[in-house]
Amino acid sequence: MLVPQMEKNWEVIEYFNKKNINVVLFVLLSQQYLYGPEMKKRGGSGLVHDVAPLSELDLSRFEDVFLKFLVGVEARKLKLAAVQIGNEFNSADFNGDLPLIQGGAVLSAKTYREYSFWSKFEGGLNKLVEAVRFTRTALNETSQTRGTPVILGGLARPSNEWLSQVNASLVEPGVALRTLRELGIDRYVDAYAVHIYPRLTEPVDDAGGAIASQVTSILNEARDGIDKSKPWWITEWGFPKSFARANGSNSRLGYYLSFLSILSQHWSEVVQASFIFDWNESKVYGVWDGGSVLGTDGFFAHQEGSRFPPTIKQQSPSNP
Repeated sequence: MLVPQMEKNWEVIEYFNKKNINVVLFVLLSQQYLYGPEMKKRGGSGLVHDVAPLSELDLSRFEDVFLKFLVGVEARKLKLAAVQIGNEFNSADFNGDLPLIQGGAVLSAKTYREYSFWSKFEGGLNKLVEAVRFTRTALNETSQTRGTPVILGGLARPSNEWLSQVNASLVEPGVALRTLRELGIDRYVDAYAVHIYPRLTEPVDDAGGAIASQVTSILNEARDGIDKSKPWWITEWGFPKSFARANGSNSRLGYYLSFLSILSQHWSEVVQASFIFDWNESKVYGVWDGGSVLGTDGFFAHQEGSRFPPTIKQQSPSNP
């Protein structure tokens, strides 16, 4: 994740480059340093934090930070596999243009214009398109990063139940993406990204079937009415430790293997890459257990030759 401490960004990328591990740079547009001092965050509650409204993104600050970052990339001859711009911008959790509403709200293709805050949300999408456009241009004007794929940051689709519990609003992924395409984003991105966190909060007889149903529902909703020519990346997915306990198990390994199997069997023509979420500041989704992944030394061996070999996404850079 791009942070304002440039040296830290460069050191982390250089560390993984030396180990021949691909690095996808994640640029979170809700960070404080990308906004002017007059910006006021929308208040949060419970699991939904205070967050900046995307419509107030200071594009000049974003451009300055990104160009400074590229100076170091060029000087150190660093390599990036891709750059992802934005994160869950269609959710109140990461975009202050979307309010907290008692009981939650889902803006669908039939209802989105009924909400008074839609115009402000759309203004934020305009800023997102400009940030992506600048990113594409800056990457191509830097010899070290010319041709680096640009990924539209992960769309969110938590369950309606969760939205209701936390009183959050959300724009359906397909609605947000169609609006962005009308604003011209297709000219600047190589792939769209989505985040998928299947919910298994109660015991189920067929966990694999339940996971497959939710993956299919989310991808179909995001792709509804969208040109199918661009690939999709799943830049976050995983299962919190609480799901294993809720289903009478001490291990989540079977869930992760089921998810990867579903992608290989049913979505190999659509999904180009997937990344397991592992936030090193929280143990809820952590997959490292005593030096191994999900308690087994054979996790990666399970997927040798697979269309979707497991890839771990580190949420925030830490000193190597």
